[in-house]
Amino acid sequence: MKQPVFRLSILALCGIIILGLVSILPNAVTPPRVAEAQTGCWAGQYYNNNSFSGSPTATTSCEGAINFAYGASGPSQLPGVVDNFSIRWTSPQTLTNVGTYTFTVTVEDGVRVTVGTTTIINQIGADLSGPTSLSGFFNNPTANQSVSIMVEFQALTGNAQIALSWFSSGTATATSSTGSPWNVEYFNNTSVLGTPIAFSQVAAGPLNINWDLTAPAIGVPADAWSARFTKVIDFGAGGYFRFEGRVDDIFTVRLDGVPIIASTPYFQDFLYNATLQVAAGQHTLTIEMVDFERQAYLQFNWFTTNPQGTPVSGTATGGTPGVTGVTGTVNANVGLNLRQTPSTTGTKLALLPKGATYPIVGRSADGVWAQLNVNGQIGWALAQWLTFTGDFNSVPVTDGGTAQAATAGPTPTPTPIPGGVQVRAVGNVRIRSCPSTRCARLSYVPWGSQVFALGESNDKRWIKIRYTDPRKGEVVGWSLKAWFFNNDFTLPLPELPTLSS
Repeated sequence: MKQPVFRLSILALCGIIILGLVSILPNAVTPPRVAEAQTGCWAGQYYNNNSFSGSPTATTSCEGAINFAYGASGPSQLPGVVDNFSIRWTSPQTLTNVGTYTFTVTVEDGVRVTVGTTTIINQIGADLSGPTSLSGFFNNPTANQSVSIMVEFQALTGNAQIALSWFSSGTATATSSTGSPWNVEYFNNTSVLGTPIAFSQVAAGPLNINWDLTAPAIGVPADAWSARFTKVIDFGAGGYFRFEGRVDDIFTVRLDGVPIIASTPYFQDFLYNATLQVAAGQHTLTIEMVDFERQAYLQFNWFTTNPQGTPVSGTATGGTPGVTGVTGTVNANVGLNLRQTPSTTGTKLALLPKGATYPIVGRSADGVWAQLNVNGQIGWALAQWLTFTGDFNSVPVTDGGTAQAATAGPTPTPTPIPGGVQVRAVGNVRIRSCPSTRCARLSYVPWGSQVFALGESNDKRWIKIRYTDPRKGEVVGWSLKAWFFNNDFTLPLPELPTLSS
């Protein structure tokens, strides 16, 4: 008997050493997660169907923690029922801490979890071949808040099991990938409207997701879906931050509900960006994404940057441009004009082919134009048709202007333009009664036609136009902004006032 005792002593000693190392090495453990009491009384309703239909076959008034492995036998409350049953549990639970709560359920088959009035996990209808872990999270605004939690479990065929747990965690900082994850809601439409059909979490920090041709979540179609990513970020003392991302097909990025980036369809490889002065403290970042068909991906990042208008040390704001270390690659399918001055009226020097990369030697004060060195020839090109390597905002201002930084929050509305601004269609574009693909079609604008732009929608994706239809006369309605350029087929369009539909 001495030898086993000796072995146990050695194992105990190893355990003590390991625990000691964990306590003295700060990087040996993950950030603390605060677990809370999750038992209490759960009232159960048991149904001998898989749709929670009709009156429950059996009920319970006080079950313990939700952690059941039924296997192929089914619950004792439903004798003889082993497949196609459903259970609904409800319980008042106290959420001790203010902040984000992460709920995790391991389940086979379907499940829906609702905290208060918010559904945070929804995978009803999933017929799984094994246990699957799903997560969702709930933002608790008040300490020691009592909320009702409802768990709906659906067993279809084969084995059945379910286990629920939760913990509280903090929010993410603006320059760190740690903290709370993204809360994701999925919709089976392309409008990000209605009731989400699935929920999930994505790890904290920058987003880099490639769904390719597959569905993003159980129950969501592979095409014609949309998603809303939400995250609360602590920007610390505030300052200047650059937000940038790529998407297939489109997205709108909002900071505290205000649009800061709005992509256009059919420019999937374009790097969309915005540099903002963000106030100190916590702000809500929301990304609404739509996939119409075929591939889907989303990349998004944010980081601190120098204020616009502050030149990099050792560089000049005028005179001969120097080496900056930043390059730009042309991403315009039809090529990109290189001009003598930063203006659409500047003399054209060359047409730069798509995919060509050139050194960036300067930028305009407003960040709209980039100054390039094209094989020794210095010229200007529109920045939005270039994909940059390096920080474009660090490039010195070389047009003699003074750069101004945008600020997060509502921006002043431009003065309405009497009669509108003349622009040109670059496709056969529909005119609709309101700024949505769901609105009625009023007419269409043939490729190359000139129209008058009266204003734009709140999300900056649609413009209101006035067009003289040869058959119908004057038509006023909304068209997708992406299909209109200036009269010389250049971008960007002039600033337009924001109009309601």
